[in-house]
Amino acid sequence: MEKQTIPNNPEQNYKKFTPKISGLGE
Repeated sequence: MEKQTIPNNPEQNYKKFTPKISGLGE
């Protein structure tokens, strides 16, 4: 379910993008 569509969970989306753009993920 995580391909191009944005999930209903903003947290999951944020977690996925955070480490990508911010680099502060985990």
